[in-house]
Amino acid sequence: MQRLRGTVDDAGLARLMDRSEGVPFFIEELLCNVQGPMPDTLRDVLLARFDALEDDAKRIVRLASGSDDPISHDLLTTLAGFDGERLDDALREAMATGVLAVRGDSAYGFRHALLREAVHDDLLPGERARLHWAYADALEASGGSASALAFHWHQSHDSPRALAAAVTAMLQAKNSYAFSTSARFGELALELWDQVPDAQEVAGIGRIPLLAQFGSILRNGGDGERALTVVSLALAEIDRTEVEPAVHARLLRDKALYLQNLGRHGSVELLTEALSVIEGREGEERLRTTLLGYLAGRYLVGGQLEQAVSTADEAYRAAEAIGFDGAMSVAGNLRGCARVHLGQVAAGLDDFRLSWQHATDHDAQLRYRVNYADTLNMIGRFREAVEVAEAGVAHSRRLGVERATGSILSHNMVEPLIELGEIARAEEATAHDMTMRTLQVFRMYSTMSRIRTLVWRGGMDEAEQLLREWRTTAEAVADVERQVWYSLHDVEILIALGLGDPVRAAAGLREVIEDPGQRLALLGRILLEGGRAVADLRADGHGALAEETAGIVRAAWSSLPVELQHPHWAAVLMAVLDADGAQLDTAITAADGDDVPAVFRPLVRLERARVFVADGDRASAVDMAAEAAASAEALGHDRLRRRTAEFIEAAGLHRAGSRAAHAAESVELTAREQQVLDLIAEGLSNRQIGERLFISGKTASVHVSAILRKLGVSSRTEAAVAQRAR
Repeated sequence: MQRLRGTVDDAGLARLMDRSEGVPFFIEELLCNVQGPMPDTLRDVLLARFDALEDDAKRIVRLASGSDDPISHDLLTTLAGFDGERLDDALREAMATGVLAVRGDSAYGFRHALLREAVHDDLLPGERARLHWAYADALEASGGSASALAFHWHQSHDSPRALAAAVTAMLQAKNSYAFSTSARFGELALELWDQVPDAQEVAGIGRIPLLAQFGSILRNGGDGERALTVVSLALAEIDRTEVEPAVHARLLRDKALYLQNLGRHGSVELLTEALSVIEGREGEERLRTTLLGYLAGRYLVGGQLEQAVSTADEAYRAAEAIGFDGAMSVAGNLRGCARVHLGQVAAGLDDFRLSWQHATDHDAQLRYRVNYADTLNMIGRFREAVEVAEAGVAHSRRLGVERATGSILSHNMVEPLIELGEIARAEEATAHDMTMRTLQVFRMYSTMSRIRTLVWRGGMDEAEQLLREWRTTAEAVADVERQVWYSLHDVEILIALGLGDPVRAAAGLREVIEDPGQRLALLGRILLEGGRAVADLRADGHGALAEETAGIVRAAWSSLPVELQHPHWAAVLMAVLDADGAQLDTAITAADGDDVPAVFRPLVRLERARVFVADGDRASAVDMAAEAAASAEALGHDRLRRRTAEFIEAAGLHRAGSRAAHAAESVELTAREQQVLDLIAEGLSNRQIGERLFISGKTASVHVSAILRKLGVSSRTEAAVAQRAR
């Protein structure tokens, strides 16, 4: 301030801050452009530079104010009505006074958007209308964009031409997957519709098709409530005795989809009505198969699995009869999902293979990836689930539907990442999802994933707060979608375990097991958490409740369809429930695989250490407890890290006495091997180590084998323990 204006006393500074509202740009304008008393309004401040210009420069600046974007030299020449040296002089003056600046190679823009607004607002209403008419006329003659024409015709109060341009701009933006921009022009088209006689002829589209297009655009842009309002308006406006049945059916389908996206009831009834509207009508076979596919999907998420299979069967046969590959893919995909939930895993996976063979369009491919990634996660094929979901997320971004289908795919990528213990990647993906505007149900999915990562890291206060904020929404959606019911109860159990309250976790687990509703394949994963609850109950002295809960969990596991009794999960779960040393030894090997949730790596080692202590083998207990601690540390799992530390302290176990520590002290590793060992201790896989060190995964594997041999250990976890002892 002193450099710009010299010494400023306290009173002057107070007046300056008051008039500028503390905005740096306003302060600069006040100090640089005002002689004498400060202007009374910010508008006067902004116009001070403009008022000092000569007439030609003022005209150029006024013309430039008609465009939000930089104005090209050619367009400015056309609008100004003069060119050559006179135009150059006017432009130089406007730039010398800091009003305009060169933008790009051949365009001009205001130094600050507030300057443009002030100049534009200073125009009389008639002047503004004429300015925008001149813009629109010049742009139309030169082939300007529909979006620019819609804006300028609207500002010039030429409603018919604004309507035509707005509809064109809406459709162009939709085809470019710019749904937010498309929605803006859709709103403008609806605003203008009643102002234009013969609007349908002018716009080149009927009002009902416009509303249908606009609803779809809003949905893909993440505005589910507005989409539902628009399609409901369309249904209210049609004459059902005169409208084409296919138009009516599609509107009913769209409303069903939008209700689904909002997690509300009514979709099944609407889809059933849509099917009845076109029943027996020739030429509507493709629409019928599509509607059957949507209906099968609603039966699936509602937990009506047998109906989902039979409806998907009907949809597949109908699509096959007319050679409709996309509908065949969707039907096979949905039938596969339902069969896996029913325990027919092999048949369900066959359906998914069939689905991909017929996924010839983007919609079918995205829907396949959504459900296949989710299914792979449910049956423990976590690494494959991540790969499928990642491909789907990239696909959704290319299509511009990241806020809709892409949001589900991102959730379906995060869940297996958590299971693999790749929590940093899961957090990164979830953080991105939480900042993106999307449909309410999709945001709820992201929130559930966010809660899981918070519990993992020990952020219990935030996890509980998020669950409180979203509980009402989650419970409402859970009443419609059975899978959400399981997800809600799962996070409640996880929060209880994270808070060190296994009694509460056991109560939540029992509620899930004894629920009379349709069981889904998700139950198996929740039963694994039952193993954690039983282990914590025993450790906290709740022996009777631990045995009672273990019995309930065993019975529930045995009641699962055989194909849902994942053998490695069974090995881990039964070993923890039985607290048997030999079973736990087997479980340790199983838990180190990618098909068992990573959280069980430290858990089974901790339980084995407890059994060693009970058997009096303290030396083995020291080693095993150290492995458990290293594994929990590498995963960054807060609760297991603390549980292990508490056990080591209570049992009086010390790492210094472990065999792994002694073995590590005298071993010499090469510099590269030491780098690899450091990364093993961080919990990285061979592939991740290779990426970090710019070597192949195979080379990393060779180094890992050499390290294990030199340290005299048999697992990566033991190597990590040895590293901490070095």
